[in-house]
Amino acid sequence: LSGCASFKKTSRTLTLVAKAIQNIGNLGGQLHSAKEMFMKPLHPLILDNVPQLKVFLDQLVDISDSLDDPNVTGYNTGAPIVLKEGYLMKKKGSSLALDMVGSMAMQKRFFWLSRFTLMYAKSADADDKDRHTLSIMRMLAVEPVDPAAFQTPNTFQIVYQINENKTDTYYLVARDVNEQQQWISSLRKLCLQNRDMWATYHPGALRKGKWTCCQQPDKTAGGCSKSHGGVILGNFQDPLDPEAEAQTVY
Repeated sequence: LSGCASFKKTSRTLTLVAKAIQNIGNLGGQLHSAKEMFMKPLHPLILDNVPQLKVFLDQLVDISDSLDDPNVTGYNTGAPIVLKEGYLMKKKGSSLALDMVGSMAMQKRFFWLSRFTLMYAKSADADDKDRHTLSIMRMLAVEPVDPAAFQTPNTFQIVYQINENKTDTYYLVARDVNEQQQWISSLRKLCLQNRDMWATYHPGALRKGKWTCCQQPDKTAGGCSKSHGGVILGNFQDPLDPEAEAQTVY
């Protein structure tokens, strides 16, 4: 940005650059109109770059036939594109420690979220062989958890399809409510095409043989609350640490 008006020649150059980028973005569809004939000398340059843009857009939106394949890679990267990452506390619903109360029963793990997978490991620099992988396509629900279930706020759950006859629930704890809502919203957006998403879920946890939310004794009892499939907008709060939030790149 400049504090004063640019020279006429500079302004003209920047206008031509902007128009050229706009025409490439439009795939050259307006080049043959009678408008903006001053762009005619740049038509060969624009037309030469349109095929490259078409290839990029095709690869950008291409979805593999095998959505369960954790080896699906991003565009020209050789590795999945990480959409979100960070540390969370983790507990599996099938864990024998589930009857313990509080975060002491949970494990701190680093998570990576990509288009097709949610991976986690003990540390951010863990090798691929040390990372555990969850397929996005096998997720059945992504919902917040009642804080009373573990006496731990900012908890959310992922109901996961292990096989045709078995499911498990991953309970995850974020550092604050904003981080919790961001993880839930990001996961829900990736699950929009999942065909087997549950219509109901348990906001509580199975503790001592009963669900804390509805007191049903059956582990396989249907959920007592309606599940959601959209992005959460209403529960965000002002940053708890403004300086740290200001450094976060979205």
